[in-house]
Formats: sequence, structure tokens, C-alpha cells
Amino acid sequence: QELGGTWAMLEGDVLQSQLWQAAANALASPSLRLLVLNRNFPPNSWSSSLSKLRSAADASRRRVLPIAVLPQSFGAPTNAISLAELAVCLRSVQQRTGHAAQLDAASRDSCRVASIFYNCFRAPGPDHLLPSLRRLFTPRVAVVPWLRQDVVQRLPEALREVAWQVAQTRQQDFSPEMEAHVRHVLAHPDHVEYFNAVRLPVDAVAEAVVAQVRRQITSVPDVDGKSERKVPRFVSLDMDTVQSERVLAAAASSLPDMRAAVEERRGEELHVTLWFGERDGLGSLEALEALEGREFGVQLLATAADDVAAAVHVRLLPAQDGQAVPCYNQFPHVTVWNLPGRAVHSNTLLARLLSAEGGEGPGVLVALPERALVVGTVTPHY
Repeated sequence: QELGGTWAMLEGDVLQSQLWQAAANALASPSLRLLVLNRNFPPNSWSSSLSKLRSAADASRRRVLPIAVLPQSFGAPTNAISLAELAVCLRSVQQRTGHAAQLDAASRDSCRVASIFYNCFRAPGPDHLLPSLRRLFTPRVAVVPWLRQDVVQRLPEALREVAWQVAQTRQQDFSPEMEAHVRHVLAHPDHVEYFNAVRLPVDAVAEAVVAQVRRQITSVPDVDGKSERKVPRFVSLDMDTVQSERVLAAAASSLPDMRAAVEERRGEELHVTLWFGERDGLGSLEALEALEGREFGVQLLATAADDVAAAVHVRLLPAQDGQAVPCYNQFPHVTVWNLPGRAVHSNTLLARLLSAEGGEGPGVLVALPERALVVGTVTPHY
């Protein structure tokens, strides 16, 4: 109704190879304003899918503006999807019934298929997924939270082990025995409790999808050339030079070998990135916009470093009224040094040193015994 026409949804698992013909048929209706293609689109399908969508639209001389719905990803050092997310997805697949492609509770091939899908997302962490999606498929991306922020930290070791096994096993080595073992581990009562605890309520996820898609639609320029909504490049907790000096002093004292490199930043104003436009969705931006100008405490926890970057891992403290400030980095931090153009590496560094999944590569993590407190102000940067 808001778009002044009709909408339709096409189920990819039902239509399979007929999906694009069905899309062309739907687009032939002049009243259609919104077409939902309910299907997984892994990175290796982006280019061909976009081409097929444009061909379907060209058949009816329609203009299409694709909007991708992307579940918020936590990632790992070598994949845009974390092992925790893989375990949650695999459990969901093994619970559902009546799936059109028979990938459900009755399937004996769920682990192999999940492994194929997971390995389509190989990348150096989650930070590369959203920019790639915007560059190769569509700049309009609705990033939707679907798991709680501590899903990776709470992952039980037994689940991590079977998820790693699924991720690393070669296709020819999957077996009925392995499928049965993985199903048995995922169905353990303690693990079922974990799955129930980390998933956000379905209604909340559905509302987020609608809100994000609506926001992406309303950001499209009108035919008269009106500009899109002004969106910041990132939002951060900004520190003045006094607060920044305290962060640099803590980092330099804990990493004597990097003292000279860290102290080169003396006089600069540092920050904790809370939201990054090329990675995080507009829905998550809304909560931070309401906090613009407010101050929050930042507790310094540990210093991490390798030969590319150094950062101070921090905890963000709620205000006196109980208001918390959201951060969409998996590990909130202040980058205190990096090679030119490599500031984003601090995310990968902290994921490698702090996450349960870890990863290969150099790096040192030094706890800060005093855990000093500094203050930052929520600030958007355009």
C-alpha cells in the first residue's frame, strides 16, 4: 500500500530452476511494486543472479532496484561467517520439516551442504562481506540482526569442534556416520539450550527485516532528483586529547617494543568505532542517532598488537541512568597504531586473539592490570 501497488514473493527452493522465469512473469504485472525472492544468494551467485534479474526486468521494460537482506555476521579470521553461526544454521536445518528441496530433518546430507555454503563465504573476516556485496550486487543492503551479540563468546567447545569439523571436511569425506554424530552433538540438551538462548525472537527479526527494507526503499532518490538521506560514514565514541593520551600511555606501557610507534600519535584524538556504514545496517544506526552528543565511560582491558596494527580492547560502560551504548564491532577497541591504510586490521587482530575460534597468525595480547577509565562522546562522521 505504501508503494502504491502490489507485491509478490517467490520461493526459490520451490521454483528452483524456474525462479527467474517466475520473476519475469511477476514483473510483467504493471501494478507490482515489490518482488521478494526468498532464496540464498552466496557470493559466487551474485554476478549471475544480478544479470538474470536485469534480464527478467528488461523483458517487461521495468526498472529494478535490488535490495539485499543480509543477516548480521560475526565472522572469523578466515570466513565471513563464524563457527557459531554455522552451528546455529545447521541446527535449524536439521529441525525443519517439509522443505521443498528436502534439506530438513529427514535429510542425511545436511552437513555436506552446509559445508559447501559455509565455504562460499571464505574471506579475511566479516568486514569484507558487506563492501563486496555492495560492489558486486547492490549498494542497497538491509543488515538484519538475528543472533545475540555474545553468540560467539558463549559457543560451547563441543559445538565449536563439530562446526569446525563440518567446515573443514572435504566433500568426498562426508559420511552417514559423521552426519549422525553431528546431529547427536547438536541435539544435546545443553546445546539446545544454547541455540534457544542466542537466537533473537522470530517476530523481532521479521520486524527488523521490514523496517530495514522500508528504509532502503525510502532512501531511493525520487524521479525529480531529490537526494538520498544523509548517512554518516561511521559513528564513534570520540575522545579529546586528554582522554586519548591516557589510552596511548596504557598501550605504550604494556607494549614496550611498540612505544615509539604508539607515541607518534600523541596529540591526536582517538575513538572507538561503534557503527561503520560499509558494514552495518541503517536499522542499527537509528539507536546511535538518538545518543548523539552523550558521553559514555570506556574501560581499558587489554592491548593487542601484531606487525600490522595495535589496539586497546575496551568495555563500554552504561551511563548513570542505565542507558547503554551499542557497538557493532565484535570486540570494541581503540586503534592506537596501524600501517598506512590498514586500520581495519585491528578487527581481525582482536578476533584472532580473543574469539573462541582463534586463528592462525602472529600477535600478542597483554592484559592491563589497572583497567583505567576514559570518556568518549557519541559522534557521527560524514
